[in-house]
Order: sequence, then C-alpha cells, then structure tokens
Amino acid sequence: MFNRQIEITRENESILFINAVIENLRYGIISLDRMFSGKTLEDYYNNYYDEHTFYFFHMQSVLTAQGNIHNVLFYNYFAQKRICQERVRKVRDDCGIDLSKYPLVGNKDYRNSNAHFDERYYCFDVVGDMNLLKKDTPKRVRNTILSKKSPHLRTLDIENWLYITYDKYGNQIILDLQELRNEMYSMLNELCSCDIRAI
Repeated sequence: MFNRQIEITRENESILFINAVIENLRYGIISLDRMFSGKTLEDYYNNYYDEHTFYFFHMQSVLTAQGNIHNVLFYNYFAQKRICQERVRKVRDDCGIDLSKYPLVGNKDYRNSNAHFDERYYCFDVVGDMNLLKKDTPKRVRNTILSKKSPHLRTLDIENWLYITYDKYGNQIILDLQELRNEMYSMLNELCSCDIRAI
C-alpha cells in the first residue's frame, strides 16, 4: 500500500485492513528481532541515548503494533455499532483468521499498560517504572522490582524476555515476548499466504 492507492468498496475493504495488520506485524517483529539480536552494547547504543531508551523504544513499538492489530481483528468496543462489528467479523472471515491461535497478539491489556501509564500511576501509592532486569541484576533488586507489594509499572526482563506490567485492576500480568514473536510470525505467514483475489 505504500505510495499506492486502491479503490475501496464495501466488497473489498478487507484488503485495506489486512494490509494494516501485515504492516503492524512487521513493525512488531522488527522491534522484537532487534531486541533479541544479541548485538554488543556498542552496536546497540551508538544511535540511542542509553540502554533503557533502546529497549523501551522497541517495547513501545511492539505494544503499539499489538494494539493496532487488536483494533482491526479483535475489537468489540463498538459492538453496539453494527457496522464496526460486521467489519471486524468480515475481515477475519475473508482471510480465515482463527483468533484462538493468537491469544497474545490479540491481548490489548499489555498495550494499555503503556498507553494508559498515567492512569496506572494512580492505582498505587508508590510506583516504579521502566525497569530493566538483566543477568547481572542483584537478586534483592530483582525481587523488589517484581514484588506486588511495591509495584513497578513497566519492567522488561531481558534475561527471560518477559514484559511485566499491571492491568487496570492493579493485577500483575506477564507477556512472554518470545511467544508473542512466534505468534506474530505465524499470523504474518498466514496472512501473506491468503489469496486476496478471493476477497
């Protein structure tokens, strides 16, 4: 779709939305692959301010892509508006997407922890934020950051590739980034093999 136009009709609008999903899958995968790449510290940070900025820039990219995909394929917020409900169902049906195969891609709670971080701050009396856990993180520090008694809103464990955060109810939720990457690759493969001529 880049630098191209397509005449959208009610019959073929799914092409537009599936293209948006494919691009967002690619954005998420690019950032996950970059985080997982294992480059040296010098390679990582030449163009970044610091380690935290690097990782949370890419983490934000992943979460934004996840939210955008959710809006196209999983969204039910406007379920009372029939046209939106029908559009979401039509996009899924046209490409034969089985949502049960992609529970992480479609889970917007993780994205919301980032998009609504300001609201999450008010869930707790004391809160930490944007932590990195690494192999050499002292056990005492790791335990403090992961303790539900002293919440740290957004934590990225780059030893185990986990994103640890809190939902709107103050419950700790954990996103396995390697599993998310697997789901994203699988969905991308499925969508890229869909015959758009049949849509």
